[in-house]
Amino acid sequence: MEYTESIRRAYDAASSDQRERGAEWYRDYAERLAQHAEQAGVNFDIACAVVGVSSINTRPEPGLVWTARMLNGATGGHLPLVVSRARSILSDAADFETAREIACPSSSPSRKVRSFTCNVRTGGQTCDHDVPCVTIDRWAHYVATDGTRKDVPSGRMYERVADAYRAVALELDIPVAILQAIVWVVVAE
Repeated sequence: MEYTESIRRAYDAASSDQRERGAEWYRDYAERLAQHAEQAGVNFDIACAVVGVSSINTRPEPGLVWTARMLNGATGGHLPLVVSRARSILSDAADFETAREIACPSSSPSRKVRSFTCNVRTGGQTCDHDVPCVTIDRWAHYVATDGTRKDVPSGRMYERVADAYRAVALELDIPVAILQAIVWVVVAE
């Protein structure tokens, strides 16, 4: 299957308004998260890892609401694994790398949480390593497969889909996280 063609079709179908909202999505989300972190007295980098782990089986807006509650001392309201990791992040992480490792261990075959955490932290612009982060969630996978798959890929499949998004972003000369956010906006409507 040629994922790049499917992704490019979704991008080409976006209206100028959808492209603008997608281009601003990570930045706006990060700004709202920063407000919650500041109000709770929690370091923004730590809050990014909490919102990253909240993204497991949860859409971004409910994840942000849940994260705000966790930053302010809530103790539940999500999957036990998510609550456990969020508590560990808040109690044990002193820096971003530690927090991100708790949110999604590097040994995990799922890269979605790590990528989402980085994309939020940077407002969708860059990542802290050579290969740009791409959040391949069920919606990004759905678009890449022309609507035939709606699961979150892992391992090699994740990388194949992520590489397709990277290729299209390179062709369009936009950050890959921005391409992916634009596609999110299109598929959500």
